[in-house]
Amino acid sequence: MKRWLNQVFDKKNKSILPSTIITMAIIAMLVISGPAQAVQVTLNAQDLQDRIVGETGVFYVNVTIGSNERIPITNISVEGLPEIDGSPDGVLVFKVGDFSNVGDHKIKGNYDITLIEQIGFMSGYGYGYGYENNNNTPPFAGYGYSHQFFGYGYGYGDSPDNYTQLKYKVIMDTDGADPGTYNAVAKVNAGNDVNGQKVAFQGSFSFTLKEETPGTPAIKEFSPSSPVNDTAPAKETFRIRVNQTVNVTWYLDGMKKGEDKLVKKSNITLNTADIGVHNVTAVAENANGMAVQKWVWNVKSSPEGKLYASVKITPETIKLSSKGTFTAFITLPKGFDVRDIDVSSLMCEGAPAVKAMISKKDGGTLIAKFNRQDLDVDPGNRVVLTVKGKLLDGTEFEGSDTVNIIDKGKKEDDKKKDKGKKESNNNIGDINIINNSGTVNINIYNINYYDGDDHDHSKEIESDDENDE
Repeated sequence: MKRWLNQVFDKKNKSILPSTIITMAIIAMLVISGPAQAVQVTLNAQDLQDRIVGETGVFYVNVTIGSNERIPITNISVEGLPEIDGSPDGVLVFKVGDFSNVGDHKIKGNYDITLIEQIGFMSGYGYGYGYENNNNTPPFAGYGYSHQFFGYGYGYGDSPDNYTQLKYKVIMDTDGADPGTYNAVAKVNAGNDVNGQKVAFQGSFSFTLKEETPGTPAIKEFSPSSPVNDTAPAKETFRIRVNQTVNVTWYLDGMKKGEDKLVKKSNITLNTADIGVHNVTAVAENANGMAVQKWVWNVKSSPEGKLYASVKITPETIKLSSKGTFTAFITLPKGFDVRDIDVSSLMCEGAPAVKAMISKKDGGTLIAKFNRQDLDVDPGNRVVLTVKGKLLDGTEFEGSDTVNIIDKGKKEDDKKKDKGKKESNNNIGDINIINNSGTVNINIYNINYYDGDDHDHSKEIESDDENDE
C-alpha cells in the first residue's frame, strides 16, 4: 500500500493520479448512493414547483418492477402532501386494481389520477423475491435476496426479458393547501413478506407552493365558455374559481339568483324556458376589490320549430294501480300564453288530460290533471314523463319531467278478473226484515266487497235502527 501511494505522488508517475482519483470518486459515489431497489419508484413534480395556492399542478409516479420479480401491491401511497380533500393528514392512497387500462382515471377529492403508461404488465399468484438490488438498466433484473412473497402479485413482464412499468399522472388542485415546501414520499406498499415483515419500496420528491400576493381578486377559471348556446327549456350550470376568498353573487338578466359567501369556488344552475339572448353575471368581491365574469346565454327554440315548455309533475312518486290523478304544471316560453293551449290536445304518455285550470303565478301556468291508471309506462326510478299538446293555432309543444313509477298495474285480463270479482262480491246472502212494534231489524250476512287494493274483505253487518214514524 505504501509503495502504491509513493507511486501515486511520484513525479515520474504523474499520469496515474487522474485515473486513480476518478476511480476512487466512482467508488465513493456507489457507496454513497447505494444499490438501486429491485422495485423502483421515481417521481416528477416539476410542474408543481412554485405554484400559487389555488392553482392546479401535476406530478407523476413511475413504478418499475424488474423482469424476474413479482410483488404484491396492496396500494400506492404518497405521503407529505398538503392536507386537502383527497389527502387527509397529507396522504393520498390509490390501488393498482383501480386502473385496468391506459387512460383509466379515478378522482379522489382534489386529485385526478390517470394511468398513462403500462409496460409488460402481468399479474397472478406466485412467488416474489423483493430483490434488494437491480442492474439499473432495462430489463431491471433483480439480484440479492431480500424479501420473499407468496400470493397475488404484479410483475414478471410478458417475457423473461421484459420488465413491468406503471406510470401515473396525478393532477392536483391545490385549493385549500397551505403555502410552503412539501417533502413527499411515494410508496409501493407490498404488505408483509412470508416472514411477516412489512415491505414498502419508495421514492421522494419536494415542491413549494406560494401564497397569492394580496391584491384585487382575479377569476382564475370559469366554465362554460361564452357564448353558451342551448335549446329551450334550457338548463345550464355556471362556475368560477377565484384566487382568494370572496363573496359571490349571481345574476340572470340583472336579477339576483343566488350567492355564496367566503368561498374561492362558486357555481349556480339556472333554468329558463324563455327564447332569446340572456346575460349571466358572477360578481366576486371582498375588501381588496371586485372581479366580474359574464356569459352570453343564447336560448333558441328546437330545430323542428316545436316549442319546449317547462313542465313540473307531482307527486314525485306515482303508483299506477292507485286511483286518482297526477298533476302537470305547464309554463310556455316567453312570448306565448298558456291560455292559447288547446286543453283537449294534452297527452302525457298515453293519458289524456281530464281537467285543466290556469294560475297566474310565475307569469301564467296551466295546471293539468291526468288519471294515473291511463299512463302507459313501465315502473322504475326517474322515469321521464313527457307532456305534449298544441296551441289553438296548431303549434306543437312538449315538456318533460322525471318521477318514480311503482306498481305496473293490472293487465287487461286481470282487470276483467277484478271486475268479475267485484260483481260477484256484491251478492248479498240473506236479508230478513221483521217488523215488531215499530222496530226494524236488518240482518245482512256474507258481504264481500272490493276496495281496489287487491284484497277481499268479508264482514257481517248488523243494524238495529229505531223507526220514529
